[in-house]
Parts: sequence; structure tokens; C-alpha cells
Amino acid sequence: QKLLDVGSGTLVSRDDSGCKGHVLTAAHVLINPTTLLPREGSVPSNDILYDSASGVVMLLGEYEADDLSSKWKYWAEVKTPFSVLQQQHGGFLLDMAILKIGGTVSMTPDIFMHTGGAGLSADTYTLQSQGMTPPSFSVCLPVGDPSSVVTGDPLPCIGWATPNGQTTIFVADDHSLLSKENGYLKSQAFMHSAMSGGPMLNHKMEVVAVNSRSRTPAYGTLASGTLVEPATYAGWGRMTDLLTPAHWG
Repeated sequence: QKLLDVGSGTLVSRDDSGCKGHVLTAAHVLINPTTLLPREGSVPSNDILYDSASGVVMLLGEYEADDLSSKWKYWAEVKTPFSVLQQQHGGFLLDMAILKIGGTVSMTPDIFMHTGGAGLSADTYTLQSQGMTPPSFSVCLPVGDPSSVVTGDPLPCIGWATPNGQTTIFVADDHSLLSKENGYLKSQAFMHSAMSGGPMLNHKMEVVAVNSRSRTPAYGTLASGTLVEPATYAGWGRMTDLLTPAHWG
């Protein structure tokens, strides 16, 4: 077994048992945004051009706290059809997908990855500095309306820390909306690749966009992955009003 890819997602619905629900994530966690073909291991090898994601199973780790190792908790199926995952908008991948949690899972070892606070602690601090209470990850976050945020509004971006060993990051205290463009919300945010699929949140803690792509300058970075000076970053999230019934399968 090997870890093929890492991404983030948001629990946007949950049943009464707490063990099933739907996760909103980015399509490019599942397919290559350039070739529009499935990433290695994301579909059966004899069905590379499939038109349904049924039968594809993913493992989900759940964040509990910055100082705790995250653990494998659930298994989920991809509900969004492959043809919908491939859809584009404005010259870029539409980049949203829905997973359906099927139940809990037991793995040995059960530890997914140790965040050590990198990335997550900075984003939690941003929420607090904006007068927002960090969400409880035992409950779901509703999908909101991107029109609820305007330029200058706080727009926290949340996601897993990088799996590549980065230890320190600098982010602006004011993750804020810079602009709306081409179906994206643009934020001054530092985004790791592992943050793909994570939420951009409005003041009501509603998901108004899905982390999709970023601009990360190379300067100011040591070989260790530690950023030594702040720089100008930008992150783009796909607006959730582009979600359609077809995404839900």
C-alpha cells in the first residue's frame, strides 16, 4: 500500500448516526487538471475512461487538534460522475467533487499523518484574529452563497498541512477576499498542495468556495521548506454556486 495523493475536504452533510454524510472536495484531487485523466490509483486500471465513479473507494482522515496525529476514520465513495469531474469553466477545471461517506474504517497503523500544527495553526489563528470561532470538526459546515462575501471581507482558507516536511509558514492575519473573477474567489492566502479541496469560509462559517489553485513565489524558501520572509501569495477557490445536482451523482 502507498499514499497516492493528499487533499482536503469539508463535511457538508451528516446523518443522525454521525457515521455517514457527504464531503465536498476538489476534482483535481481525483483527476489530473491538465490531461483530465484519473490520477494513478483513483480508478480501476481496466476502466480508465469510465463514466461513473461508482466502486471507487477513498479513505478519509479526520482532523481533531493541531497537536494530535490525524487518524483514518471513514471510507467514502466518489459520487460525482467522471464526465462531471472533467467539466471546465472559464478555461480552467470546474474543480468540485462530492464524496459519500459509507461508514467507519479500521486501519493498522491508524495514524494518517502528523500535522505538527503547520498550516492548520496559522489558519486557526486567522479565524480567531477575525473574531470567528474555529469550527467543530465533529459537525458539518453548510454550503453557503458566495455573494455573501464582498471584497475586503475575511475569507479564511482551511486545509491539511503539507506532507512534504514544511515546518514554518507566514500568512497574513487577514485572509481576505481580494476579488471575484471567472467563477473564483481570490484570497491572499498561502496554500499547500494538500489544502486542495478545503473550504473558504464566510463570516457564518459557511463554505462559499473550494480551494482550487494558488500562486506561491519560490523566493524566501529554504531547502528545509521553512519560509524565511513573508511574500505575496494568492489562492483561488471555486465558488460553491457552481455546484450542480450532477455533482451529487
